[in-house]
Amino acid sequence: MANELQVRWDGKWIYVRSKEENAPEIYRAPSGGGQAIPLSTASEGLVDEVLYFADQRYRSTIRGISLRGGHGAFPLDDLPPVNNWNAWTTVHGGIYFVPVGLPDSLRYYDFASREIRDVLKLQKDFSDGLSISPDGRYLLYSQVDDLNSDIMLVENYR
Repeated sequence: MANELQVRWDGKWIYVRSKEENAPEIYRAPSGGGQAIPLSTASEGLVDEVLYFADQRYRSTIRGISLRGGHGAFPLDDLPPVNNWNAWTTVHGGIYFVPVGLPDSLRYYDFASREIRDVLKLQKDFSDGLSISPDGRYLLYSQVDDLNSDIMLVENYR
């Protein structure tokens, strides 16, 4: 199992996502050591004892799974697919996300009202990575700035 993501929850558990191409999966292991057990397929945020994750690399659906046990993973039906599995982040009241088809836009999904509102529109597209500071005052993101390629001719390389 290749580790890509670790989330500590109250010091008792570590959540790790496998990078296996055909079956990415989230595992839960005791923080003091022990056997990891699979929870569900695929990535990321923990709010009110629910682990939210993206179900695939691109055009991801955000799903949740209760850490108290019970009924497996459930989709957030009111939340449209996100651009990729790194284009969203959870906060206590909801989820900030970059929707599919709008890579320059940031939106917010409110857990209580189940409503979505526009937050920010950039002049350039969001890239992989999105985070909100714990106090909610700062947004950290990466953006696509400039994609270039050059064709090079190398003479006398032998």
